[in-house]
Amino acid sequence: KFSVSVSSWPFCSGETGNSEMGKACKGNTGAYLEFGMEIKGGSKIEETGENSFTLATNPTTGGNVTIEMSNELKLGGEWESMPEGYPMIEYKGSKQLFIFRFPRFNGTALYDPLIDGLQNLASNQENCGFLCKLTNCRQ
Repeated sequence: KFSVSVSSWPFCSGETGNSEMGKACKGNTGAYLEFGMEIKGGSKIEETGENSFTLATNPTTGGNVTIEMSNELKLGGEWESMPEGYPMIEYKGSKQLFIFRFPRFNGTALYDPLIDGLQNLASNQENCGFLCKLTNCRQ
């Protein structure tokens, strides 16, 4: 299980000049916060439906380990949608990244996806493998 919470992000608001924000923004206004996250799974992540991805096969149960990447996030206490097409998978070399795009917000943005298929892994130590990072089991 994981979630992403971002608070007080300093979006560009047209700043110019020699200040830190002026140098970074160069007069531009930020509309989104976009970032990538590598979530390791088996080999290639497979899209299994709208915003549903298979990461691996659970070695204990034989079922798929899937992650439901909703396009909904909580911005300043209100539920909103990410722009069309997000989240998405992007390939950079050998890495598979989930790309998220949060619309401009004030306060805090919260994203909380669902992972299904991890049951019984924590109790089966020898089969934990790459999923240890997700379930905190020890090898």
